[in-house]
Amino acid sequence: MKYKIAIFNADLPMNTVTQNYGDYAHMFKNMFTRAAAAYDSSLEFVFNTYNVYKEDIYPSKEQFDELDAIVITGSKYYAGDNVPWINKLTEVVKNVIENRKEIKVLGVCFGHQIIGRAFGSSIVANPNGWEIAPYEIQLTEVGKRVFAKDSLIINQMHQDIVSDIPKGFELLASTKTCSNQAFIKGGQVLSFQGHPEFSKEVVKTMTSTRFDNGLFTEEQFTDAEKRLQKDTDTSLLEQTIIKFMMGKLIA
Repeated sequence: MKYKIAIFNADLPMNTVTQNYGDYAHMFKNMFTRAAAAYDSSLEFVFNTYNVYKEDIYPSKEQFDELDAIVITGSKYYAGDNVPWINKLTEVVKNVIENRKEIKVLGVCFGHQIIGRAFGSSIVANPNGWEIAPYEIQLTEVGKRVFAKDSLIINQMHQDIVSDIPKGFELLASTKTCSNQAFIKGGQVLSFQGHPEFSKEVVKTMTSTRFDNGLFTEEQFTDAEKRLQKDTDTSLLEQTIIKFMMGKLIA
C-alpha cells in the first residue's frame, strides 16, 4: 500500500547535524521507512519535501487531492512570530485540517506549535526553561488509550511551548516542565512537542554544539548528558505514528 506524504520542512539543522544525519526531512523519511518495515513491510511511502522556511511553494490543489498526509518539522524559529512564511504555514495547516479531513497531519516541536497557533493557542517561551534530551512524559487518560501505557520517554529539544490546549483538540501528555506535550484531534491530527524522529546521536550532537556555542549552560549540558543514558520509546512512538497514518489509531 502506497502513502503520499508532503513534508513541510521548516528549517535546516545546524551543520554538525546535517553533515552526519541529514536534514529534518531526511530524518522523517528514515523514521517512516524504519517504522513501516517493522509494522507492515507492504507499506510504501512517497515523499515530497517543501522547504517552507525559504520558499513560498506548497502543493497545488491537484497535489493536495492526492496526498495522504502532511508532516510539519521542527525549527529553531519562533512559531508565534508575525513573519510572512510562518503566517502562511499556519494558514495552510489550518486550511488542511478544517477542509481536507482526508489528509492526516503530523506536527513535531515547531510543527506541534504551528498546529496549536492555527487553532487559537498562544506560543510562548517556557518560564521553566529548556527541555533537552530524553524526558518522561505522563500520559492522560486519552494518551493511555492511544499508547497502552502510563508514560513515554521521548527526546526533547525546545524552549518554546503551546500555552493552552487548542480548541477541538485533546491532550495526550504532559511533563512538570511543559504541560502540553502532545495533542490529538479525532483521527486526523497528531502532534508532539518532543522529537520521535531524533536519534540519540542527533540529540547528543545538537546538545554538544549548542553548549560549545554558549547557548546551553554547563548545568544544562551535564543534565542532558545524564538524560541521554535513558532509552526512549522510539519504536512505540514510530508504530503509533504508522497506525495514525493508516487510520487505525484508537483515541
